[in-house]
Amino acid sequence: MLTIAPWKTLMWVFAALVLIVLIAGAFVLYTVVELGRPVLDIASFILVAVALIGILYGVSAASGGNNAISGGAIIVGLLFLWAFIRRQNRIANPLIDLTPFKTAAFNRGVAMTMLGLLFVFAMNVTIPLFLQAARGTAPLSASLTLAPGILLTVVLGPIAGRWFDRFGERLSIPLGFVVMAIFVGLVGLAAGQTSLVLFGALYVPAVLATAFVIGPAQTFALSHLDERSSPHGVTVISTSFQIAGGVGTSLAAGIYGMVSQMQLDAGQAEVDSLITGFRAAAILVIVTSVIGIIIAIRAYRHANHKLNEQRPRRRSPLSRGL
Repeated sequence: MLTIAPWKTLMWVFAALVLIVLIAGAFVLYTVVELGRPVLDIASFILVAVALIGILYGVSAASGGNNAISGGAIIVGLLFLWAFIRRQNRIANPLIDLTPFKTAAFNRGVAMTMLGLLFVFAMNVTIPLFLQAARGTAPLSASLTLAPGILLTVVLGPIAGRWFDRFGERLSIPLGFVVMAIFVGLVGLAAGQTSLVLFGALYVPAVLATAFVIGPAQTFALSHLDERSSPHGVTVISTSFQIAGGVGTSLAAGIYGMVSQMQLDAGQAEVDSLITGFRAAAILVIVTSVIGIIIAIRAYRHANHKLNEQRPRRRSPLSRGL
């Protein structure tokens, strides 16, 4: 689309798609549960809006070299986030019920979900930027490099779900993070090669691995909530999608641009500078994947320990005789 039309065309196309879904939803969807009358807490909305804008802007501004503005924005965002959390725990009708965060397993599941999403948003933004700037690739070719992995991930989703049902988080989620780390590293190495086919082929397993992380991690998180807090857990996870997308995009694009500019200022050639910047963004994803592996292993051990505690202990024959 960008090849044949201005970038603003994307906004009109997405607006039309949203309108179609809105109209279709009015005829197709129907109410399956009793509706309540929720109250919108304006103060909470303002607090969380300022918090997210401050944190995301601070992360994005950090790559521009203005540490004072970046640090100030992050501090303001964190303060407003703290005020938002306190308000949610005190009012009768909170904007987001934060009780699911009292469950440690849920917190680990949300963290794993966000780390998997961070990979998706980071790479799907940085790869087209790199290919167009360093390789002179057309927007269509850059997007087609991403397309096979993304389309195959849709197909692999149900398979990953069945894998999770059979083996649980013990294998699925750590394996996904391991594959992500390995193949993103290989994609970073392939950035210095001229073959676009090799670059795209190595990216396919990396993005396929997200099917073994994002969905199973959400299932793991929600499976540890009771019936009352589960709907609030869904809301928290949906919100984490937006946060992970904003942070992942800002961090990856910021690191890519900052490192590339540093290499240019040091006298390195433009293409070599862009390659170094892209590899720095790949290292970011590798680091987050390693963190994901650690969280996944700890989550499994914690869940397994809880399961063992809930099982009734068998009395030995000796104790029964006594």
